[in-house]
Amino acid sequence: ISLGLVGSEMCKETDLSVRNSHLVIHQSNTTASPAVIDANGLPLTTKNDKAAHGFGISNIKHTIDKYNGVFKFRQSNSLSYIDIIM
Repeated sequence: ISLGLVGSEMCKETDLSVRNSHLVIHQSNTTASPAVIDANGLPLTTKNDKAAHGFGISNIKHTIDKYNGVFKFRQSNSLSYIDIIM
């Protein structure tokens, strides 16, 4: 999971830690504009070729849900944040 997040085009910071026996991943990215959020609370792709993009975050969330983890996405100013607890 973390390699997919770190590989992001505009990755600003990624922090991995273990707290109370849980893996905690916190990532922040710069954003050119506010993300459009879908019904599941996930950002929609801004790429032109929608058929070939926009699967990464939903695949990560699916894996986190499968293992009863927590996934949160939020935005503030020109940054977006992803928090994962496994």
